[in-house]
Amino acid sequence: MSDGVKEGLGSAVSEIIRSGAVPPAKIIGSWLAELLAMKYSQWRVKQAAKIVEGAGEILAELNLEPAICKPKVLIPLIEQASLEENEDLVRKWMGLLASAVTKDSVHPSYSKILSEIIPIEAKIIDYLYSLEIDLEECKDDKSNNGRMKRFEINRHFRLNTLKEAVSCDDEAFIRSIDNLLRVRLCKHPENQDTYEVVVNTSLDDNDLDVDTEMITNHYTDMDSIRLTNLGKDFVKACRGPFIFFNPFKSNYCCGDLFSAAI
Repeated sequence: MSDGVKEGLGSAVSEIIRSGAVPPAKIIGSWLAELLAMKYSQWRVKQAAKIVEGAGEILAELNLEPAICKPKVLIPLIEQASLEENEDLVRKWMGLLASAVTKDSVHPSYSKILSEIIPIEAKIIDYLYSLEIDLEECKDDKSNNGRMKRFEINRHFRLNTLKEAVSCDDEAFIRSIDNLLRVRLCKHPENQDTYEVVVNTSLDDNDLDVDTEMITNHYTDMDSIRLTNLGKDFVKACRGPFIFFNPFKSNYCCGDLFSAAI
């Protein structure tokens, strides 16, 4: 990212944050409001600048120049990103901003969604995304090895197995799953079982005739969790313009620029 672009974006960020500090000041009132608003604004500008700088590093690493981003996406993104203090989530804001200024597919809701999840929830969706990629890679493998891989991957979508994988206690895990369902990043998968049932029998010349038909039972697997299509695209957007590293694997295959440093 050129110095001119950084300076221009930095100025825009400062104006966005300063304007965002006015409503709280009006509510609080008095000289204390001015002091708090100033410190609040300065801290937010610093955080926003950090995220802009990180997004610029992503683009520089990929030799990409930022394009014009729609205000509907950029302004809420900067405002929400400037409130983040967790380093893992800060990296996601950097990736989301880098995605937003290089492609048109970043949904306006993504900044609101990212502002409403906590680090363990980000870890959960990253892990689920790595499973989705692994499942996609072996979905056409008809060998016994391929079937075993799919079985093992599907086992990790089970809530009990997932909880162990992300090292989370019961209460926090349940609360996080509820929130991921609420923001529609995750869903309980729909499954089906097919049975052959007897529908009629008859005895003709001592021969027993049995008529059967196949019945399919559709049900929601409440003991498993998967990413929605929205969830998959959200994870990709938060990893930056290109996906090439998987943080849950030892080899480079798919994922984001920052995962290698985590």
